[in-house]
Amino acid sequence: MVCFGAEAPQTRFMSSRAKFHFDVHLLVGLLPILPFGAAAQTTLLNDSFVDLDRTNQALPESAAWYYGAHHATAANAFTSLNASSGSLVWDHSNAGNNSFSAIWAYLTPSGSPVSLLEGETIRLTFDVSFSGGSFSTSGNAFRFSLFNSGGNRVSQDFAGTSEAGIAFGTTFSGWRGYEATLPVNTTANATADFILRERTGSGNGLNTSGNWTTLAGSTVAEPLFAASTTYSGVLEITRVPTGAEVRAGIANVFTPAVIDTASPFLSFDTVQFFSLDSLSHDITLDNIQVSVVPEPSSAAVVAFGAVALLLRRRR
Repeated sequence: MVCFGAEAPQTRFMSSRAKFHFDVHLLVGLLPILPFGAAAQTTLLNDSFVDLDRTNQALPESAAWYYGAHHATAANAFTSLNASSGSLVWDHSNAGNNSFSAIWAYLTPSGSPVSLLEGETIRLTFDVSFSGGSFSTSGNAFRFSLFNSGGNRVSQDFAGTSEAGIAFGTTFSGWRGYEATLPVNTTANATADFILRERTGSGNGLNTSGNWTTLAGSTVAEPLFAASTTYSGVLEITRVPTGAEVRAGIANVFTPAVIDTASPFLSFDTVQFFSLDSLSHDITLDNIQVSVVPEPSSAAVVAFGAVALLLRRRR
């Protein structure tokens, strides 16, 4: 029997199947070009100092950067911070007189830290070079950190004789987070390594070692440096089901990834760098970026979910 004016049942069935396979193949074909991770990445800071101003808080393109310095004598308590060259030049020496020194910037409005969801990563990347002085054989000479300030924001520069904050006192008592810390040497030092630590203490200075706990298993042999050479650094914290997974790298040396299960920190609003007084090289930082990156597989899950939904509908 021939049906005029209507599609035969067999023809309708084959047409539906063909359309189904076309739809599925189209979705599957799109999977390799989906922007995994990048599509939902949130940029908190992308400061390359093109505005030549280290005081301009206009996130994410620019942050206001502050410094603090401390030493036993007024002559040695010297630091300056300047972006007029198009990079952030951090001078913490004056005719050989050095100072413990830290610089920091805020990544979010006050009281609004970024809290990681499971699978998300907060990532700090930067370029750094050292010039104009001497390197340090001391461990913990250079440090880079991500913090939650706990609403206790310090928004002014300070430096002076035994100035509270960097080496003692409760100025930064509410700050919690993780740091990568290492010596900056030209030759290997058997007593110093590249390690990861977390700040769980509540006083005695932001960068006093007693307020920091080394993350077990994070130690790796220190990288080596040369003067006036640019190196890239990275610090990552990922929320995992059991806590916070932390890893870091600089000068092509990377720590193992370790998981903090005892007291994981998962909210952040501040980036900080620290230099010990024995590292009298001036420090130049550039291309400082902080982003929150989603779980890499999230886009794939959405795409495959669409395929599964289409399959159920066609059936």
